[in-house]
Amino acid sequence: VNLEFGKEFDAWLQDHAAFRRVLTSAYFDVKTRLAAVRETARVIMYDDNWMFSKQYHEAASVQFTPEQLRKMTANLKKLNEWCAQKNIKLYLLVCPTKEILYADFNKSAAKGDMRCVERLQEHLQKELPELKFIYPLEAMKAARQASPSVLLHYKSDSHQTEDGAYIMYAETMKVIQQDFPDVPLADKEGAHVRIVRNNLVLRRDKPLQNLYYEGGLYENLDLTGTSVLDAEYTHYENAAPEAACADG
Repeated sequence: VNLEFGKEFDAWLQDHAAFRRVLTSAYFDVKTRLAAVRETARVIMYDDNWMFSKQYHEAASVQFTPEQLRKMTANLKKLNEWCAQKNIKLYLLVCPTKEILYADFNKSAAKGDMRCVERLQEHLQKELPELKFIYPLEAMKAARQASPSVLLHYKSDSHQTEDGAYIMYAETMKVIQQDFPDVPLADKEGAHVRIVRNNLVLRRDKPLQNLYYEGGLYENLDLTGTSVLDAEYTHYENAAPEAACADG
């Protein structure tokens, strides 16, 4: 006699009830929308002014099919072979998105399985082990935990901040230096750097001009005020921009 039958049957019924997944997904979707203070077809913003791309959230939750993995592996293999013929070393860097690194600020409880990149990495390590795959998610998580006030993604944009980008650069250089030990690692706070702090995003399409704007997600939400730009970021500019760069 199973004295726990009633409790166990109730738990089983809740897990196997008709339309459970559909209703649960709909519930969390409604809950998320109620938490949002502004939303478009592509972007959602919460009351703490965190903005997230719906497209990148869906991409982070996708599960690659065997056919997709096969095609990606075949394409990367061809590219790697072409680079080898040209005496070029190929490295594959995958940037952690804000939807993954700051998932806890996305108030949707139905975030889904967001390990698609790790599964791709595991697949390529088996099928194409000679390709150097760089995914600095753990390094960025550690940096975020060590200094929570230093944001590694812009709240109003999908890009990494310059502090976040530097972590990706440093992790990439660690791998490159395994093959090329003489390649130096640039210091983001060296004597040639001028530090600027503001609440704007560095324009990535014109990086050499040091232009700043509110952010792509901000623009997509059609915002006009600056009250939502409540975070300050560190920008690193050339202290002597008029100086000529030496070839080396």
